[in-house]
Amino acid sequence: MLDNETNNRDAKQAPIQTGTPDTSEGAQEKRRKRKKILLVLLLLLLLLALGTCTAVNLLGDKQEDAPAAVAVMPGLDANAEDISDREGMESAMQSAADANYFTLQVNPDASFSSQTGEGRFELVNPLDNVFPISFDITLDESGQKVYQSGAVMPGKQIRGIALDSTPDPGSYRATVNVSIYDRETQEKEGETKVKITLHVE
Repeated sequence: MLDNETNNRDAKQAPIQTGTPDTSEGAQEKRRKRKKILLVLLLLLLLLALGTCTAVNLLGDKQEDAPAAVAVMPGLDANAEDISDREGMESAMQSAADANYFTLQVNPDASFSSQTGEGRFELVNPLDNVFPISFDITLDESGQKVYQSGAVMPGKQIRGIALDSTPDPGSYRATVNVSIYDRETQEKEGETKVKITLHVE
């Protein structure tokens, strides 16, 4: 009898479940869907909040641009005067421009005799130059200087020279190193280089 009473007490204490248990697959699927929907809604709210903050920051700090400054021509210079000698002024300006302009004509092929070292080398210092020049000819490969000129004034030309040092027969790449001088002070003002081919036959 004791056993029967114990069983009755246990039976009263155990709740009776009715319906389908929550552990079924259908219920778990519904929970997953609810969680997904809640997560999507939370993400949308978060994005909306971030977008609002960004818009407030961008639009709230916008200031109107200051108007651009306009350059205005200054008043007339009191030292400016009418041109009375236009031709004289143009001539003076052209002389100044010519004084800063230099041209040179050099034939890129020079031929010399292996016996005498004499040959054809053509260089022109045009008359419109204001600079006297001098030049030397140096072989590119060996660095040997084969000729050194004296001064060549504007309006003068060289058609032939005798080399100071005659290389063996053959063709050589060479450089004409031209020094440019001030006509009055005779000081060197600058230099230029011209590449030529020197033929010794």
